[in-house]
Amino acid sequence: MRSFVLTAVAMSSLGSTALAQSFEGTIVTKMFSQGKATGEMASSYRGDRTRIEFRGGSAQGTYMLVNGQTAVWTTVMPAQKMYMTMDLKSMAADEGADKKVGPAPKLTQTRKTET
Repeated sequence: MRSFVLTAVAMSSLGSTALAQSFEGTIVTKMFSQGKATGEMASSYRGDRTRIEFRGGSAQGTYMLVNGQTAVWTTVMPAQKMYMTMDLKSMAADEGADKKVGPAPKLTQTRKTET
């Protein structure tokens, strides 16, 4: 489960910052572990909000709701009948300003689509 959440965090960070301003739609990402397919992650973008749904693997049915404006992420795990919320602004304030943050990743539009 941890690897799925970390993947989601990375993908939603990319999507909600750079792409969310101009892109609206769904991106399906195939996930692999040691060369074997482990499932898919469907990220749907609309404005500053993102929904990331996990398909296949141990995280089947789990989804994340990301609000880019408030920086609040909610992970819903229906199979366990639970959810958790992370407020990234308060987490960053707790972390302190003494840690260096690297530059934002560069995204290149390929104009390729796949169905």
